[in-house]
Amino acid sequence: MLRCIEKLYQLPVTVQLLQDTGVGRTVNALRKGEGEIALAARTVIGKWKQMVADEEEALENQHAGNNLCLIYYKMFTIR
Repeated sequence: MLRCIEKLYQLPVTVQLLQDTGVGRTVNALRKGEGEIALAARTVIGKWKQMVADEEEALENQHAGNNLCLIYYKMFTIR
């Protein structure tokens, strides 16, 4: 089991993949125990949470950039 969790840590995982497979729920359940498996599961969950935060921040920055471009467009084209 520990080896499987270590493999999950190394895999490039996306939010969509976590939602589609439900693997996040399984690993989260393992996190609640004690011992090496629980510690490894907590580490994976922590990495995934950071990944989600990074993806959300990138989307927010992209959205903010799009809004700024629209504002500039309106300022300089509508007279």
